[in-house]
Amino acid sequence: MSPTGSVGSILSGDIPLSVVITDVNMAKVYTLMAKKSRERGQQAEADHINTQSRGSEVKFGRALNVLLNVPTGADGHFTPYSPADLQFHGRNGMMVSNLSPQQHRLLHRALKYDMWFVSRREAGQIYAAALSLPSLAQEDKSRLQIEARPSLAGGQGRFARRGVATTTAAFDLQTGNKILVAMNAVLRAAGKPEISETEIHFRGNNGYILTISQFNERRLALVEKIGDALVDQEGLKQPHEVNMFPPQDPPCTNETCIICCDGSITSAINPAGCRHAFACDTCLDKLPRCAMCQAVKTGKAPFHQLVPPISRDHPVYHAALGDVTF
Repeated sequence: MSPTGSVGSILSGDIPLSVVITDVNMAKVYTLMAKKSRERGQQAEADHINTQSRGSEVKFGRALNVLLNVPTGADGHFTPYSPADLQFHGRNGMMVSNLSPQQHRLLHRALKYDMWFVSRREAGQIYAAALSLPSLAQEDKSRLQIEARPSLAGGQGRFARRGVATTTAAFDLQTGNKILVAMNAVLRAAGKPEISETEIHFRGNNGYILTISQFNERRLALVEKIGDALVDQEGLKQPHEVNMFPPQDPPCTNETCIICCDGSITSAINPAGCRHAFACDTCLDKLPRCAMCQAVKTGKAPFHQLVPPISRDHPVYHAALGDVTF
């Protein structure tokens, strides 16, 4: 077993002594553990593992052994992968040592090809694609609709407050339910089967994990809508390839686009009509209608170019800030 082997050579049998399962891939392990337990009729075992102490090598070791098809112990529970061979890699995953070649291949394939991490930005491209569908059903329009935040008291909805961190913004308004609805709307339009609720798992602020393999027809159809925003999936990595801290997501402010969670809200749709503000210019360009009121899009304009100008009589109706008057 060579400690200097590259992960790229895993499939050819040159196995490094230690590899890192990154923070995102740890979430994939837990998600796949739950799926395999459910399929085996062992839901109680998945529940048992999930109730173990959070941040525990033993908890992760049990989940890992479910994936590695290790038999249960005498007590009926999965024994953990050897704790001596598990070590947290800073705050960005778990270092695992002494996997067999077969275990390497199984794990690398599962993490890189059998599971799909969809970032907020990637999910946003699917969200925009669904909102752009000419055949979008009225029920889906309603479920994908971005609900306007109530008007803020005391003039808080002023552009002077733009850019500050907020708890009511894109991460709260781009929900897992909306993304599932968007995915299934796109799939129906393409004549593909839908994704079930058990196949998608919310990954907190940075995205979603789907138990759908690389060449599944549904994944291929959704990848087409993600386009250039698509990011390669990670498999096993060597310790020197992985930072000790996970990548930092850009802060979510009251200007963050609710569709893609990447761009900034700098314009309003339908300047002479609804004047709703909820998305970056790139996403607005893709939409045939307002995602807040469903009015047909007649155009967009930057805030400083709106006619009539922003005032108490002619506010911008901002998804995160409420009515913005100046």
